Amino acid sequence: MLFYNTEPSAAVLAPDNYSYLERKWRAPAVEKDEVIMFDEPGRVLGLNGGSPVCCRSHYFRVTKPKFSQYRLRVKHGGGEESWDLDYNPLTIEALGMLDSDSRYRLLHVIMRAHQTSAIKASDETAQRYASAFLAGKLKKRKKKGIIRVEIIS
Repeated sequence: MLFYNTEPSAAVLAPDNYSYLERKWRAPAVEKDEVIMFDEPGRVLGLNGGSPVCCRSHYFRVTKPKFSQYRLRVKHGGGEESWDLDYNPLTIEALGMLDSDSRYRLLHVIMRAHQTSAIKASDETAQRYASAFLAGKLKKRKKKGIIRVEIIS
């Protein structure tokens, strides 16, 4: 059921707009020993005086495994991803102080930061190995049946 608001600066669609069955297949998977700390389904968010933005493709959950640190889990059109957040419960307290839309936006920013840094690290490593290859500084050796490549100085 959709709840529309007439003010463009407010959230245009209620965050909990999924039926139980739809929520079940949209939500990221959670392990048996995990506790769900925050459940933030996708939604349509209003921009301050601008057009609403549809974010229904990303469903976030913050979970706490029994013997590990808090995790941010997301399910979107490209599949499911997850990242460690921290062991500190103050991190979760800080997220709890936010309203649902603000928390959703922050979780989205954390996800994008992780994705961007992973891409950048991969690009830098590829460039480093390409430069070493061109300079003839790559060394290949086989140890216990495993081939290893390293850059020599």
